[in-house]
Amino acid sequence: MIYNTSHFIWIWVKIEEVLPIFQCINTTLNTVQTIYSFHMRNPLSAHITLQYLPQVIEKNYIDKISKLFLYYSKKDIHIQWYAIDFFLSKNTNKCYCYLKCWISNDILLLRNNLIWLQAFSEVMDNSLPFISHITLCDIEFKEGFTEYDNLFKHLNTVTRDLIKNSNIADNISLYIVDSTMIPELQIPKIQYKLHE
Repeated sequence: MIYNTSHFIWIWVKIEEVLPIFQCINTTLNTVQTIYSFHMRNPLSAHITLQYLPQVIEKNYIDKISKLFLYYSKKDIHIQWYAIDFFLSKNTNKCYCYLKCWISNDILLLRNNLIWLQAFSEVMDNSLPFISHITLCDIEFKEGFTEYDNLFKHLNTVTRDLIKNSNIADNISLYIVDSTMIPELQIPKIQYKLHE
């Protein structure tokens, strides 16, 4: 039996499509003197989270979402990234850098069906507004840094040539997560390859 702290439902993206972006961001951030530290996310687990689930979920629920995954795996599940942006962490010098993504209506329908099936409102992250994104890294800036806009304009400039008009969606997944491990342990429980 695997110990876990939670579960996630996400759409996994094609590694070969996002790896150059992770590499470019990593190289660029290594040259910025106003950064105290940064931590790149693992490009091998790049994804868009659709719903956060608690530590324990019922088998009956797993059976229902498995049917949803099968149904939507044959639909127009389409993701394209188009820019780099960030969330600022309140009262800290930290931010989260991410890829802004356009998603197809079928992804929104899948997410709405998941919430209708069971909202899991007790999981705090489910109360946040849904923004389709792929997290790239966490950045901690030196005290007094205020040039966020300039940094992210620069990151968008250096990655502009990497933008493609291709679908980067790969599969729909339910993952078992152990957040106590570093790096975080993420194990697939259900995966459905998307129709191309």
